[in-house]
Amino acid sequence: MKISLFGVVVVFARTSGAFLLGGRAQAAFSRTRLMMQVQDGGEVEDMRFKLEGMFEVSDDVNLDSAMPIKKPSSTRRKRESIEKNLISQIGGANTEDVIARLWKHWYSERGPKAHKEILDTSLYLAENFDNPRQLDVAVEKLDAIIAEYSDWAEPINQRATILYLQGKYEESIASCEKVLKLKPWHFGACSGIIMCYTQLQDEQQVTFWRKQVLPPEGKFLTDKGKIREPRKLWVDRMIREFELQERWRLS
Repeated sequence: MKISLFGVVVVFARTSGAFLLGGRAQAAFSRTRLMMQVQDGGEVEDMRFKLEGMFEVSDDVNLDSAMPIKKPSSTRRKRESIEKNLISQIGGANTEDVIARLWKHWYSERGPKAHKEILDTSLYLAENFDNPRQLDVAVEKLDAIIAEYSDWAEPINQRATILYLQGKYEESIASCEKVLKLKPWHFGACSGIIMCYTQLQDEQQVTFWRKQVLPPEGKFLTDKGKIREPRKLWVDRMIREFELQERWRLS
């Protein structure tokens, strides 16, 4: 069965450009990469291979798929160390590459079995994104994954994306907030909230959340003549958030 190339590009352009990458530059990078990967079309299994290439399981660590525990296993500590290191590199010389690696990590962090489940759902969504009934089925598939991996942020983030496509903006916001509770540094979920409040025409909330989103790169002059690097400040703040969560889990 052939996959609609247009459908695949559109749904991933929407998700990657907003909920996944959370920024204009990152969105352009993701769309370009995807179009390069799928420009020749192909069968379902060929598309699965291409998606696996985008969201492959990291070779850096042998990930497990166990449910979380308060005192994390050595495997979980290792994968969290990888994530923390990637966050610390945002805003460096290779930001786009770091963000792409961070997305791969988020997709694969619960191990091969969970990775396959979310990959299957992504493929299903890519094939059926323009079918309202099938979007409901995709939500059900994600609900099943979330029930099994209750603190895995990425299926919750995907669920938020589908709810946005369905026009269920309040529900999408609620899912994004769950993602941010698990990962306050999840810039994709933050951008998703902005998109939802934009659709709801709530300018007060849009203004608030724009202050939380991943800032642009570069140095800026304040009204008082001081030079600030907002992205560096954001990274420093998110590393502190990460360390607070680490201390809580180890307490």
